[in-house]
Amino acid sequence: MTLSEKLFEQLCNSRQIRFEPILRVSGQQTADYRIWLADAETIVEVKQIERSEHEIKLIASGEDEESPAVISDIQTRIRNKFDKAKTQLKSLSGGKLHTILVIYDNTSGLSGMDNEAFMNAMHGDEVIELTLERKTRKVVRTVHTYGSKNRKVGQNHNRTVSALGRLLLNESGHPMLFLFHNEFSTNSLPMEAGSLIAAKQFVRPPSQDNGYRQWTETSDR
Repeated sequence: MTLSEKLFEQLCNSRQIRFEPILRVSGQQTADYRIWLADAETIVEVKQIERSEHEIKLIASGEDEESPAVISDIQTRIRNKFDKAKTQLKSLSGGKLHTILVIYDNTSGLSGMDNEAFMNAMHGDEVIELTLERKTRKVVRTVHTYGSKNRKVGQNHNRTVSALGRLLLNESGHPMLFLFHNEFSTNSLPMEAGSLIAAKQFVRPPSQDNGYRQWTETSDR
């Protein structure tokens, strides 16, 4: 059992959430847990991000330095976990049950994981598009948007994933969960159900264009 799985089970126990580990079958891709949020049966895959070889080497080489620099493309690492988990989630949900991918940062903060990383991993990298005046080359228009590549959820793909979860520790060292809802999901997890397991829930504000948005925390907690 991984550390992230142990923490997830602790979370479920502390919130009195019924859960069942899913039996692993050789040669088949299965998720980790079934949980019940009120009457909402939900399939959960739990993954953790470990220190990369690059980070380990940087820490080792920086033992005699004041502050070694660590560069981490955390949204890509979240996307990689998503790619591995989506089939596991879909195979058990059958496209009919709610599904959550839970990710735990096991790098002691080296990865730089934060809430915005989940926004970028799900909807695309943050991009500033500049329009220049042809002759003077002065900036005449600035658009804060999402890159066209690296989106993991959308109108036409990965709609069976209900939400991504950030598993972390509170100030007392106890596990808690932040939920980031997938607005495109065909099996949206009700906020009331999410509040049974999540300390905080976030949605992306609606917009008429592809302008970049920050998460909005919902009041259903």
